[in-house]
Amino acid sequence: MDLTFGTALSQSGRLLQLTTPLGEHQLQALRMHGVERIGRVPRYTLDVVVQDTEYDPEKLIGQPVSLAILCDDGSPAQRHGLVESVRYLGNDGGLHDWQLVFAPWFSLLEYRLDCRIWQDKNLPTILEAVFSLYEQAKGNYRLDLRREYAPLS
Repeated sequence: MDLTFGTALSQSGRLLQLTTPLGEHQLQALRMHGVERIGRVPRYTLDVVVQDTEYDPEKLIGQPVSLAILCDDGSPAQRHGLVESVRYLGNDGGLHDWQLVFAPWFSLLEYRLDCRIWQDKNLPTILEAVFSLYEQAKGNYRLDLRREYAPLS
């Protein structure tokens, strides 16, 4: 790790705290832009700085990340997802700027191309069948249904 400033980066006390498989303090979150809408997959764009000149962005593609956003009351608002893309923005004085885009696991459903006929199955059964095709879905969702769903014909 390059210690240009004589000390490693730390996320302690910061409003944005990013955790990745690379380690808790490897990437320092600078800025986040998120879009959350009903009926759409939420996506988050995060600008980060890296002090390590050996940082390999390819290691983050498809990996889970967690972003804690410190709220006014001191509690963290958590956003979790898989890294979809990484882009190099430049460097400044020994710090390298990168941009990460991440989204929840179910964003993977956007990339699936197939056609199925779900006859005599109800909605919860269909969802379970589709989600079972994704390793990332295991243990990461629950169906909190308020009514019974009739089979589709």
